[in-house]
Amino acid sequence: MGEGRSLEAGQHPEETVCNTVAWNYLETLRVPLVRGRSFTSADSEKAPLVAIVNQAMARKYWPNEDPIGKRFSIKAQTGPFLEIVGVAKDGKYRSPKEDPIPFFFLPVTQNYTAFRTIQLRTSVPPETLAARPPQIWTSAVIP
Repeated sequence: MGEGRSLEAGQHPEETVCNTVAWNYLETLRVPLVRGRSFTSADSEKAPLVAIVNQAMARKYWPNEDPIGKRFSIKAQTGPFLEIVGVAKDGKYRSPKEDPIPFFFLPVTQNYTAFRTIQLRTSVPPETLAARPPQIWTSAVIP
């Protein structure tokens, strides 16, 4: 919810999709920024909370405004608030056929979760990275 905005009685906040990413995620996957900046190592757990929104989210929640510096919360109307530091070009997040949807990125240094998806950019054919079956380690306690 945008800072300073409130919901009417009985109204629920809209769900907006997000991704928690490493500081160099956008550059690695070549997601262009159309305004502002990307995450940096300075966006640590002790720094002010930040986010990068996509163009669809900027258009929906801050139409005809510059979203850089605007704040929103994913927890409550009273915060904590994330400051928008960048606007990324719209992308495909769930399906190659989807229309642009509001989406935002959070730096992993401020939003740690143990769940991870690894995405790689490589200069070699991707199939050569998976030529060997992965090593799976298991252990068991046998009474």
